[in-house]
Amino acid sequence: MPILPLTSPSYPNHNLSGTPMSVSNRVPLIFRRLHRFQQMDFELAFWQLSYLCLAPKRVYRNVYYHKQTKNTWARDDPAILILLFASLFVAAVAWSIVYSYSPLQAVRLAFVMILRDYLLIGVLSATLLWFFANRVLVSPSSHSSPTDSSVEWAYAFDVHTNAFFPLYLTLYLAQLFLLPVVLKDNWVCLLLGNTLFAQYIYGVYLGLSGMQALSLPLHLAANFFTFSSAILDTLGNIAGPIITTICELCGFVIGFPRCKTCSERVLRFIKHCIVQETDDTLIAYSSYFRSRVFSPVTATERLLNSLLSVCDHRISSSIPVIMHIAQAHVERAIEQIQHKKPPPDIDFTQHVLEDGNTISTQERVVKDVQAPAMNVPTDAQFFSRQDPTKPDVAFLKNHFYREGRVTEDQAIWILEKATALLRAEPNVLQVDAPITVCGDIHGQYYDLMKLFEVGGSPADTRYLFLGDYVDRGYFSIECVLYLWSLKIWYPDTLFLLRGNHECRHLTDYFTFKLECKHKYSERIYDACMDSFCALPLAAIMNKQFLCIHGGLSPELNTLDDIRAIDRFREPPTHGLMCDILWSDPVEDFGQEKMNESFVHNHVRGCSYFFTYQAACQFLERNNLLSIIRAHEAQDAGYRMYRKTKSTGFPSVMTIFSAPNYLDVYNNKAAVLKYESNVMNIRQFNCTPHPYWLPNFMDVFTWSLPFVGEKITDMLVAVLNTCSKEELEESDEENVVSQVAHPEEAVERRKIIKNKILAVGRMARVFALLREESEKVSELKSISGSSKLPYGTLALGTEGIKDAISGFEDARKSDIENERLPPELFDAEEAKAYLAQAQSGSLPTTPADIIESPVSPISRAVDRWGLHARHSRAGMVGKLRLGRR
Repeated sequence: MPILPLTSPSYPNHNLSGTPMSVSNRVPLIFRRLHRFQQMDFELAFWQLSYLCLAPKRVYRNVYYHKQTKNTWARDDPAILILLFASLFVAAVAWSIVYSYSPLQAVRLAFVMILRDYLLIGVLSATLLWFFANRVLVSPSSHSSPTDSSVEWAYAFDVHTNAFFPLYLTLYLAQLFLLPVVLKDNWVCLLLGNTLFAQYIYGVYLGLSGMQALSLPLHLAANFFTFSSAILDTLGNIAGPIITTICELCGFVIGFPRCKTCSERVLRFIKHCIVQETDDTLIAYSSYFRSRVFSPVTATERLLNSLLSVCDHRISSSIPVIMHIAQAHVERAIEQIQHKKPPPDIDFTQHVLEDGNTISTQERVVKDVQAPAMNVPTDAQFFSRQDPTKPDVAFLKNHFYREGRVTEDQAIWILEKATALLRAEPNVLQVDAPITVCGDIHGQYYDLMKLFEVGGSPADTRYLFLGDYVDRGYFSIECVLYLWSLKIWYPDTLFLLRGNHECRHLTDYFTFKLECKHKYSERIYDACMDSFCALPLAAIMNKQFLCIHGGLSPELNTLDDIRAIDRFREPPTHGLMCDILWSDPVEDFGQEKMNESFVHNHVRGCSYFFTYQAACQFLERNNLLSIIRAHEAQDAGYRMYRKTKSTGFPSVMTIFSAPNYLDVYNNKAAVLKYESNVMNIRQFNCTPHPYWLPNFMDVFTWSLPFVGEKITDMLVAVLNTCSKEELEESDEENVVSQVAHPEEAVERRKIIKNKILAVGRMARVFALLREESEKVSELKSISGSSKLPYGTLALGTEGIKDAISGFEDARKSDIENERLPPELFDAEEAKAYLAQAQSGSLPTTPADIIESPVSPISRAVDRWGLHARHSRAGMVGKLRLGRR
């Protein structure tokens, strides 16, 4: 059983050098600092006094920190003594006012309370405890734990101080009002009197048993009890304070052992051996004995046998009769133990929250949120029972909704089966009405389920998707696998076009590749890339509308130009295939103040802006009614552009089907339903979805700023354990210490000061990281990569908040990520290119560049510059192509 704290070998508890100690060094440090008010921490002392009454264990927990920082268990701050003296003086004044004492009597009462009741009894109690602990209670040190096993006298006095303050409240304040009640002879008053003194013993017990430095063997406890009991017999009529102190020590040993079987026998022993009426002095202090025996106690068999042997010795000696008042209390306690109810069984399947609600520990707290699916489906679950050659789309829908995953072979089977169907389709599809046209999805699987609720079941509704199924959202692979499964089931009624994000370049830069590797493997990612290259590029709806992902191109004159494209490849950075995936209408579409039909698209970093004039000319040239596109987020989910003069129908329509894009745009989504020459727009809002940290970050990486801040706080606390005065003060308790030169002392203080300042700066940096970490992560979610929009961090905290405060602000903050990302090439490939450039073997004319098969870099040499950069892992190995 852990009982007493020990001094460290480095603490000067003994005079090891043989040099005589000065008188001042023998006086505890807490008394020598009584006159240094500027060094006292009254706030900490007031905190300790408060918790001594409310939760005394917290005060003793603070002893561990004091030991680690000051290398001593005892206090060195006398602030608690000053506050205790002041409290006793206030109590003396209160007693004097209530009982009409003269000023001289009031001063005398104050001195009695402070000097006799607190200091004199405290010195005596601490000395006895210190003596008995070092002689009887302390286990001898062993080779496995060769520690100094001496108990500090100053700590014994601290135990008395901690136990005395609650006693002061009850003895001098509570009894000021309860004295008429305590003096009455009935069981309620006896119970109240016992309670007033019991807390002092509890405080002493906490001080003795709260440390984890020493174990007290049971036979030593019995020996200590025997020794204390013998002193109690011999002292007899000695003054009350001495008897009180011994009773406290005996009460500690008997009152707090622990067992479940021997309570009654121990109480009977206490009844016959401890509670004795030796003379009138003991009768006067009977309340101390009553407080020891009133509470039920327990013990082990070994301790019980030792105590019973003492009982035989006590009975054989000439001992007066038992105190009748205490005997009644002991018998009542024995009766209570005999009829004590068994302890209730604790149901660990139930937990009570702070608000009082009870929840089951075997169920989810939020029951309306399903638990993620942990098992991959078997082939029997994966394939449909109606047609074993097709996947079970109903099962996959629910399985993906619960964040479930399929096996890699099953995912590959879906991708290859659908790719074969997509590869057989032409570049330009011919689709008939009725049909529902959908815009960008961007990995928002839960909103895709909402889309099918609004647009209709794929089994009964013809669908045309305009591309951008992946990236930015964190459920892209689920969207791909589910849509591709629907394509297998409904190849003639569900059509999928290619978007600008269906390529290696963007999926590597944004989140799709990372998601595939996190949830499956790079094998799945490569299969998706092969499938994306098979997607058609455009569709003619009802022979009236051109449906594409991006927009028009200066190289697009007729639909045959699209049909002539080799689509089974990665999209280039210029040309017709690039333009129909990347181009946009100009911002002031229909009110342009320019004569050009196409202008450079500075927002995308590639392709063009096309004007109202270019759109009208293309529609007239191909006898079409309108252009339906996606590619741009819209606040309302759709946008109708200026109508053509010849038909009065909008020349361009934009559809966007990802609500609350990136979880910050707060936009609506829309689908276009065309039936019986009537066009309807169906809008819908976002659906709640499971949360992922940005870029599939784990919680440990996310918490690094928080951990760093706490570590620096601890370092600052360690370095600030000694105040400036304490650093300048000589260590008076060191027996022998070599006096350092003044220059060395100044240099040492300077080094410590610099360390504190350095750690303080680190703490401020980590605090800034912690405060802005969440906002930065939100912007990373917007960007969909490990990069932030350019210049965002330079705006500070307020700039980060403003950057995500609405649709327009979110769109402006995200505009950097609408650009064509920089291209990455392996360092070895770049080295080969640079070597060829130095040797003069590279082609020089544009025609030669296009036809050269040497490297993809050579095809862009006239339009791009090379800039070396590091990969995200910090390894040199890639080159970044940046626009000149």
